[in-house]
Amino acid sequence: MHYLVIASIALIISFMVIGSTLLEDSERYVMILGDDNTSPNDIYLEFYEINSKNDREVNRQVIVDEGFFLLDEKEYSLIDDWKGSFLDNDELFFMTGNVESFDEKIDIFLMGKFLQKTIDGSLYEITVHIHSESPIEFQTIVEIIGIVPRENTQEIQPETPIDLLFLIKDTHHRFQNQDYVFTAKLYDKKQNPSGEWNSKGGVISGAEIIVQAIDLKGNLLREIKGNTNEFGWFEGKFPTGMMFPRGEYLVLYTAKYQNNIAGFQKPLYVFEVKTDANYRHFTPTSDIDRGKWKDDFGNGNDLMFDDLDEYPQDHLDYVRSRQLGTSTPDDTLHLKMNTYAGVTADHSHIISYTLRKDSSGGNNIAFTVTLFDGTNPIAQWIHLDVDENFRLITNILTLEQMRKISSYNNLSLEFVVECTTCDLNKRNGQISWVHMVV
Repeated sequence: MHYLVIASIALIISFMVIGSTLLEDSERYVMILGDDNTSPNDIYLEFYEINSKNDREVNRQVIVDEGFFLLDEKEYSLIDDWKGSFLDNDELFFMTGNVESFDEKIDIFLMGKFLQKTIDGSLYEITVHIHSESPIEFQTIVEIIGIVPRENTQEIQPETPIDLLFLIKDTHHRFQNQDYVFTAKLYDKKQNPSGEWNSKGGVISGAEIIVQAIDLKGNLLREIKGNTNEFGWFEGKFPTGMMFPRGEYLVLYTAKYQNNIAGFQKPLYVFEVKTDANYRHFTPTSDIDRGKWKDDFGNGNDLMFDDLDEYPQDHLDYVRSRQLGTSTPDDTLHLKMNTYAGVTADHSHIISYTLRKDSSGGNNIAFTVTLFDGTNPIAQWIHLDVDENFRLITNILTLEQMRKISSYNNLSLEFVVECTTCDLNKRNGQISWVHMVV
């Protein structure tokens, strides 16, 4: 069971502006599931009555229009408005709707049974049903708090400029028949110095956000403007379509708050694809183990995956291992591989990458590349005596190897580079591109 501590939260959100208008004719409520750091599930919902009624015997219809779900440390946002009802003199209620992250959409169904009236509201036992590939059900105790919305007319002027922390998640590989989807969060960096996505403090609401998609010549293709909500969130999407021919684009993010401005730039790679295509493109989406690898010839953010995922492939940015010699004979880079489109079919599985060593001569360099499904090795390739020129290598899985894959959501590629002759003439291994088509 989870028990709810809501006093401090009620103080924080004692006023509430909904869009540009106030809810004058309806009571507004807050429901929070999860009350401590030990809970892997944290759910925050705001809802209001469609029509307020004094007759408590009449079922009351409600709309859920704000909130988020944190399930097993993965964050989801609400899709559109939810609907629900209080039934039988508020003894029962239910709510249903959808939430999504960047790679998953799930259905949520909440059923509540009245327990007792408290000073601040009504106490319910909630059963949460989550419908996905692995259905989840759990129970919790919640108190539903009524909030009287009122406009906040006091503008707080900081004594010193705010150092804005602008965090962005996006789907940076898209096909022409897909939307580019993004979520941004804005923090006061002093209150979130480690840059945590789910930090509970320091969010900045009411900041102006501008999102612009441009081509490499600087031509503006799409623009979205808005403001962060009370949780510091701003999210949206736009279609790519024929306005985005196959190739590379930039998405420019700007946050403005009081006299403070923060900017961010993200790449967008668009694949040309027929509507009847039945394949997936897999690209590196995170580092599992980066060993001693560096991206000082990439974007320099100490993450390797985002220097290897461009389309079409180029050698303008790449990552490198440490110098390999007698005392440091090897280095490992392990990358998570995620899909961005299509469906899996029983046809060719192609894994491609580009490898080299930093210069000619010196120690001989070899790469061992392994495809994993979770911790299970699917296939392995060894490349001996790699030279100083980037070499495109393409591997096609055998039918036996393809059948070993149990989950296309759990694939990864491990690159182990080593010197096969190790002396004082050290060399490092380099990778500029990684891609998989299924």
